[in-house]
Amino acid sequence: METPEKVTAGCLGLDFSRVQSPGDYEQWLETGLAAMAEREARLVLLPGGTGLAMYLSYHPDMQNLDFPAAVRVLAAAAGQARPEFHRIHRRMARRFNIYLAAGTTWYEEAGGIQQAAPFYGPDGDLVGEQPQTHLSREEREWGWRRGTTLAVWPTGSGRVGLVVGSDAWYPEVSRILALQGADLLLAPAMAPAPATHHLALAGMWQEVQQNQVFALENWPGGQLGQRRWTGWSAIHAPCEMTPGQTGFLAPQFPSETEVPPGFGNSPPEPLTAVLDFTARKRVIDDYPIARHLNPTLYRRYFPHTYHQGKEGNG
Repeated sequence: METPEKVTAGCLGLDFSRVQSPGDYEQWLETGLAAMAEREARLVLLPGGTGLAMYLSYHPDMQNLDFPAAVRVLAAAAGQARPEFHRIHRRMARRFNIYLAAGTTWYEEAGGIQQAAPFYGPDGDLVGEQPQTHLSREEREWGWRRGTTLAVWPTGSGRVGLVVGSDAWYPEVSRILALQGADLLLAPAMAPAPATHHLALAGMWQEVQQNQVFALENWPGGQLGQRRWTGWSAIHAPCEMTPGQTGFLAPQFPSETEVPPGFGNSPPEPLTAVLDFTARKRVIDDYPIARHLNPTLYRRYFPHTYHQGKEGNG
């Protein structure tokens, strides 16, 4: 599938506190995607945690559980919850004729819990599902398990890779996806409050600059699982092709602004931007960063390093 010249893509923000009863989640999703359709978005990213928000809205008696306990309940119930999650998002992708990265959900896998991000096509079919491949110390303590594969899918909106949860802060993930040919990265994540804008700059913003790709990232706000979460969404591009060379296509702001507008808002404002793949190619032609990589060095040291890490983490 050929890469398009231009695509409009968007992030739909979510405030967990507004998803409290059956029907709330679907109403938010339908209303938000309709607004995205009015902006002619062809691809939409939802934030991390959507599967849990949807599940708890149907089980208000469980809304007092803390976050890791709520995730365990969802993962154990995935046999019923996961098909319903797929059904709703497949239907919305088909209805609005979009590529839909539907946030994240959890299920039991290999004796633990795995977070994964489903990705649907305009026909409603599941294009693929990307598991989280790196875990924070806290996530390991909760009994989560990491995935071991990273996929890139050719679509009508570019070659897409998903960067799930904590993977946004492990640079190997974005680099591997870029080396596999991804030109657009989608990062559904969650960040406990309070978080500063430095956390955002340490994630997908810098990965875009290091790999000359586009990226959408989306964090939910509000309260879920007895925690407050920091709302944030952004659409990134290489600095050379953004206003003021900020690296942001949306939100846009003066380059001297220290804190991006909207950081920490709940919900984050819906964002859309035009991804100009022709302009990106010019950036790469002017400075082909991939030519300066050292795959021989990677092959020599990385497998051993990862093997040691695996043994250390059990």
